[in-house]
Amino acid sequence: VERKIGHKFRHRVQTYFLNPYLDCKMDQKTKKLFLIVVLCQACHSLEEFTGRLWESFPPAEALCDLISDDHETGFLIINIGILLFGLAAYLFFLKKNNSLSNFIIWFWVFIGFVNGIGHLVWSILQKEYTPGLATSQAVFLTTILLLIKFRETD
Repeated sequence: VERKIGHKFRHRVQTYFLNPYLDCKMDQKTKKLFLIVVLCQACHSLEEFTGRLWESFPPAEALCDLISDDHETGFLIINIGILLFGLAAYLFFLKKNNSLSNFIIWFWVFIGFVNGIGHLVWSILQKEYTPGLATSQAVFLTTILLLIKFRETD
């Protein structure tokens, strides 16, 4: 019995996480959820910008420094790029269930999970609010909904 349960669990993990192209569903509801995630990310970027994230979070500072000597400008360029990528994906690339659509969805799921968990952990470690905490949880929750809908099969 234990071996059978372990096999079922391992099969579910492999099916759900290690084979992301299996049984994914790209329909209008999935596309709309994707757009909601992108719009939540835009609000998140705005919260981080008004909180001047690059001044208090060393990885953000380093990333912005790669783009521009002025960290504020670097932050804007990165986040406008993320928003434009999300909107372009929604408008032009998420047309049907194909490997490009699947890759884009999985990329945003990864970013949403890392962002949501990362902001929460960072705020706990700092023992205070950190720029982006509130909206990172909205991104995280909508990403979970996107993943559930995307993995739904008929």
